[in-house]
Amino acid sequence: MKITPRPCVTLTLAIGLALGTLPKAGLADGLIRDPRIRPDTQITVSSSDPQLDLAIARSVDYIYDYLVVGPQQYPTTEEAARITKFRDAGVPAVPSLWGSYHGTPTANATGYRENFCLRDVAHQTEGAALLSLNEENIDMLTRFAFDALQDKRVEVSDPNLDPLDPWASARPKSFWQEYWTLWSYNFYGAPYYMDAGFQELPAPLELLEKVYRMYRFTGDERWLSQTFMDYGEQLLNEFASRYDFNGNGIVDNRGNEGILPTLWEFEGASHIGDNELSFSLSADQQGGSLIIDKGYFARLHVQDMSLKVRFRNGRDDYLRVRINNLTSATGEAPILSNDYLFIENTQPTQDLLLSFNRAPGVTLTKLTDGKTPLVPGSDYSISGNQVVISKSYLDRIIGNSSYRYKFSFGFQFSDASQARLVVESGSHSYADAILSQRSVTLDWNNLQDVNLTLDFSQTPTENRDLYRIENNMNRVVEAGDTLGVQYQAILAYEQMLRAKAQLVNDSQEAATLIAKADQYRASAQSLLSDFQTRWYDDKQMTYARAFDGYGNAIFGWGHENSFFMPMKDLLEPGAKADAYLSFIHDNSESLNEEAKTYLPEAFFNYGQNDRGWYWMQAGLKRFFADRGDDQVIKTYPEIAFTNVSNLVTHMMGFEPNVPQHSISTLSRLPASLGHVEVANLPLGQSLMQTGDYHREIDSLLTLRHDSQHSTTLSRSAGSGEPLTWRAQFIGSYPSLYVDGQALTASQASINGVTISYVDLDLNGGQSIVVSTSEDGTEPPVEPPVEPPVAWTPLIDLTPVSQQSDWGSINLNKSVDGNPLRVGGQQYDNGIGTHASGEIIYDLQGQYQGFTALVGVDDEVGSNGSVRFKVYLDNQLAFDSGVKTGIDAASALDLDVVGVSQLRLVIEDGGDGINSDHADWLQPRLTRKVTVPLTSLTPLSASTGWGNMQYDRSIEGNPLTLGGQTFATGIGTHSTSELVYDLKGLYSDFEAKVGVDDETGSNGSVAFEIYLDGQLAYDSGALLGSDSPHAIAVDVSGAQQMRLVTTDGGDNINFDHADWAVPVLIQNGH
Repeated sequence: MKITPRPCVTLTLAIGLALGTLPKAGLADGLIRDPRIRPDTQITVSSSDPQLDLAIARSVDYIYDYLVVGPQQYPTTEEAARITKFRDAGVPAVPSLWGSYHGTPTANATGYRENFCLRDVAHQTEGAALLSLNEENIDMLTRFAFDALQDKRVEVSDPNLDPLDPWASARPKSFWQEYWTLWSYNFYGAPYYMDAGFQELPAPLELLEKVYRMYRFTGDERWLSQTFMDYGEQLLNEFASRYDFNGNGIVDNRGNEGILPTLWEFEGASHIGDNELSFSLSADQQGGSLIIDKGYFARLHVQDMSLKVRFRNGRDDYLRVRINNLTSATGEAPILSNDYLFIENTQPTQDLLLSFNRAPGVTLTKLTDGKTPLVPGSDYSISGNQVVISKSYLDRIIGNSSYRYKFSFGFQFSDASQARLVVESGSHSYADAILSQRSVTLDWNNLQDVNLTLDFSQTPTENRDLYRIENNMNRVVEAGDTLGVQYQAILAYEQMLRAKAQLVNDSQEAATLIAKADQYRASAQSLLSDFQTRWYDDKQMTYARAFDGYGNAIFGWGHENSFFMPMKDLLEPGAKADAYLSFIHDNSESLNEEAKTYLPEAFFNYGQNDRGWYWMQAGLKRFFADRGDDQVIKTYPEIAFTNVSNLVTHMMGFEPNVPQHSISTLSRLPASLGHVEVANLPLGQSLMQTGDYHREIDSLLTLRHDSQHSTTLSRSAGSGEPLTWRAQFIGSYPSLYVDGQALTASQASINGVTISYVDLDLNGGQSIVVSTSEDGTEPPVEPPVEPPVAWTPLIDLTPVSQQSDWGSINLNKSVDGNPLRVGGQQYDNGIGTHASGEIIYDLQGQYQGFTALVGVDDEVGSNGSVRFKVYLDNQLAFDSGVKTGIDAASALDLDVVGVSQLRLVIEDGGDGINSDHADWLQPRLTRKVTVPLTSLTPLSASTGWGNMQYDRSIEGNPLTLGGQTFATGIGTHSTSELVYDLKGLYSDFEAKVGVDDETGSNGSVAFEIYLDGQLAYDSGALLGSDSPHAIAVDVSGAQQMRLVTTDGGDNINFDHADWAVPVLIQNGH
């Protein structure tokens, strides 16, 4: 294949490109549109699922018509002055893609932002590349990398900013901005006015990973420009060193609460649970008492901590707790006299004095701040078992940092033991004096509750209730998603160095690049080894999702910091990965729509293809036929791009490596998809002519999978040298059949999944079919996995109308834009609004129930009084009564069978709308769902003869009973048994049973169903000449269902037993 030479250059970025000469036609939607934005030949999809075909086609149209931006196609709707100043000055739009909200324009841009954000753009790259949008990808990602390398930053809010020369007024970066990319740009190539400074730790790392992915996808050597190479070097060295406060090689947020250590935006501080504290106010509310249970301190098992005590009137105080005589389970005392110290940076710095507990003769051999060794004598001194970290050293590092900073000092001793001390610099001096004590000492051998009296006399009289007690060290510092993208970023940069070595002409330079690549490979392997040992807990038999500032593992559901771990190939294949993927699957239904776009990749990576397909449909459904065009164009852009990439890259396993003239494919089609074909996949992309949108593409491919057992790859005529195609299939096959001829197959493993493959040459104009059997027929398919419960978040529906008398109606945030919180409990799913107002939904009679929690958001303290009402087809169905800021959330559970209109109403409580911040929490619509039994994996299965078959008889023929053919079911043979774990989720089981017609009139079988060990159904003996018998069994509450066939009283000859169209009914509650 001929790859057009592409110069490897350093990209110098200006704001905007030269304006084209096309006349601009403005549309009603505020978009200047150029029909030439589409490539001459775009991808098309045809499959056995018409809804899939439609959803991809509409996703592609939405992208080309609305989400591609450039000099001749751009929006003109958002009217914020910090955007219009560029347009008014004649600055043209840059080649880019919409990477943020694309809804109805609003004054405060809550649902509509003319910009592209780093996280979104990184995740959209593969979908964009598959649509030949390489130029847009490279322009956007280069801007992010370019800014990270600068020592100044453009501020669009600067009144002196010149839109034509924005760098003239750029300001030096602060300590916390150094090495960081911007978060977002507007379509004129300038920082977006609203959130350009936002910082999520994984995002800059994922940028580097995607740069190399795009080089493989396109072969465009601009992806190896000096800008990107310098960015990779800085990211994995200066950036990674600054944001690794404990020196373990994993980037963290260094204790800066303004930098999110994970992509889960609502990962907050860890606070003491209500069961571990007691709070009361005096009758006159001038004082009170606070008791912290001793069990909290026993559970943390640390010597020193700083607690932030927060009250609902906005006032805070601080409590320092010291635990003396701390010992481990073996009775050993800590090595250091302190494990955490706080430095008040409003006071003069003092020397830090510590002592260490080691055997006589054991000495301190090394002291580091993370990775950097301190210098003995000047930075610290030792006398006996005492260590003094000097005031001059502390002044230097605190002075070079910022307002708040954490240091982790590592101590290494001559007996190979190690210890760690965290020092935090900050200020507590501004806090109100509310607590009777600000320092408490406890004894580990006789732990007591902490009893404090409270004095509110110097605080505002409004709500003095306790909000929460936070421990800044007991919060996420290192997260699984950040570790995952760091691991992949290192691997990506290693490959970039190797690719660069192939392009340089100097052999010595090439050798240097290869040696450096080897070092990064070792670094990546070290990270992976650390994860697979330190992050897995054998007792709990699960992975940690994060670590806190004390170094304690954090378990449980963590949204992105949970599911990014398999997405980035961290999990150890086998039982550990399978169990954790099940945990993710069972917890993901309440994720927001952006987060769900990542899930298919996580499951496809580990061969859980039916789960991958299940979560793919969460994005595809936004483009199904029941969605109007007005709804489609309000869809979050990332969903459209990932619909394309999740199908082509992850389900179809399309992996191009254009620089190496190769491609691999791997069908991960679920059992429910017969075939998928994608035509006109671009292979090899280079510089686009921005004046006319001409896009250079080397050749086009058409890829078709028939189930997981046959793949056809075709290449357009006129292409150059042969393309090496690795055709891969799940399973171990001695031979694969190439156009009907057997070839010896090789085997490999991808995350524990065995694959078989052959390598072939594909020439221009050629089409090759590879299959797992000579005649192309499939072996029995594996059953899909169990779907989650049948409910839909209400926020997935687009309201017919909505209005609020104050502020904006927010999804997953309060009306003030904070996390939803009622009664001290935080919720990650819901609607934040304000009295008076209403939201109307068209249910189209599709749902069975509506459930939610309602309450006044905690952000108003004890203020606010709200009445929540629900109308079903204009009939009042729920009235909460008056709820205030001090009330806990109230639950509602309504029957909405046959209901067309759902109207959620907020009324003030009779005293005006001040502070009436109303939250609809976890609102869900449930529906009655029919779940095919074949979509569940049995706990066990046995048959008296042959191999059990899905969707066919025991002999592999269509399931046929009494002359009727059934498309789905299970073909087995007496004596047989299938056992299913129902988990109490279902209400009914239905099926048709009988002896398959392939036996003629022979055979006699009895069908039995056992629920939790009790016989619930017995068909009696059925003969081969009988018509199918219908079954309807109540399985409400049943945990286990056992399907049994016996020989009917004679023998098992011809006992070909069919369970046809077996389904479980799930009511969604």
